[in-house]
Amino acid sequence: MSAHRTVGKRLARLDGVGKVTGAARYGVDQAMAGMLHGKLVRSPHPHARIRAIHVEKALAMPGVRGIVTAADVPAKRYGSFVKDMEVFASGHVLYVGQPVAGVAAGTLAQAERAAAAIEVEYEELPAVHDVEQALAPGAPLVHAGWQSYQAMPILKREGNVSNRARLVLGNVEEGFGRSARVFENRFVTSLVHPGYTEPRAALAAWDERGELVVWSNTQLPFEAQATLAEIFRVLPSRVRVVGTTIGGGFGGKLRLGVEHYVAVMARKTGRPVKMITTSEEELIAANPRQPVVVELKTGVAADGTILAHQGRILVDTGATSGSGVGVASSAHLMIAGPYRIPNVSLEGLSIYTNKTPTGSFRAPSGPQGNFAMESQMDIIAADLGIDPVDLRLRNALREGDMAANGQVVTSVSLEACLRQAAQAIGWHDRKPAPGRAKESHAAGGRRLRDLRACT
Repeated sequence: MSAHRTVGKRLARLDGVGKVTGAARYGVDQAMAGMLHGKLVRSPHPHARIRAIHVEKALAMPGVRGIVTAADVPAKRYGSFVKDMEVFASGHVLYVGQPVAGVAAGTLAQAERAAAAIEVEYEELPAVHDVEQALAPGAPLVHAGWQSYQAMPILKREGNVSNRARLVLGNVEEGFGRSARVFENRFVTSLVHPGYTEPRAALAAWDERGELVVWSNTQLPFEAQATLAEIFRVLPSRVRVVGTTIGGGFGGKLRLGVEHYVAVMARKTGRPVKMITTSEEELIAANPRQPVVVELKTGVAADGTILAHQGRILVDTGATSGSGVGVASSAHLMIAGPYRIPNVSLEGLSIYTNKTPTGSFRAPSGPQGNFAMESQMDIIAADLGIDPVDLRLRNALREGDMAANGQVVTSVSLEACLRQAAQAIGWHDRKPAPGRAKESHAAGGRRLRDLRACT
């Protein structure tokens, strides 16, 4: 058998030379002759009706070549799971930072001055700021017309809930009845920006045949192509997306960032238009990881064997559903953990609030769900006086076991990983500080009722 040509070899990075020499061209480096610079006008309110947009003063300013609003966009709404997204707000703004207009000018400074000169009349409306408020009876609707939106038929939608998913195995009530102890805890995580170094950037131009070309630091050029084609109501073959070198993405550049805005401006002005987000824009209107509320109820035998596990995860998707619909479903497995549990009842809800739309960021639903489940495992171990590693080994899935979703798992290495990791760090030889073990035991299941983390 011949030696492998790739596996086990030291290979040079294809992009290595360009990056270390400075020859690589990132999204922010793109330029064209006659290029204009774009700037967005964003909402200062979380929820408001747009009464009027006054652009006359801005149009008369030096260097301004065009101003765009929702009236310049062919498709009113678009989206993957639910078509609840707008390029520019058409009648209502749903979060602080939502674009209501865009300016294309000869220089960035001219575009910024003109954007500041645009006057928007708003009528403020009641807003919902967290998922529990959004679920309360009589809560204001983030999308009053949600029933008219096109959506995947399998989604269970209602009011501020863009999807409700359930996962059931066995009989949890029977499992709780046989449990020696039952633990109930609530966990909360926060919005988290992916933290890439290079902001989102794009340059767009329409050619004489009416075809669109976009240079972008997107992570998914083909999805960007399909979404732009949907927005402009053209065939995908009439849209070309050129992926540039990316200065970090981590999931935060999977969806459209500024590509659609510059494309609208370029079509309106007949000139190439470039836009780069600022740090402030990234923090108020990017696509951060969804914050969640996780409620867990777990019943165990006296030796810590899990007999029943009930959970609910409330996924705050912000003003649009984005990838939160899928996150609410995949989170089921995350809050079940890699454990053998005979009785499971889990529910995931993706919920609208008047906040920044969320997106993907490295292992969607993983950090939130694992934080909750593993924190509760530590609480159970402390309260029962069981070593945390031993508790996990006692409940770990093994070869041929059935996971919470009914799948029979194979190639399972969890037990081996836990044992090797514990040995590598000298887990069983550790000496806790005096009083710490007792304090930890006292905290379990009592003081740690509402845990928060920035995951």
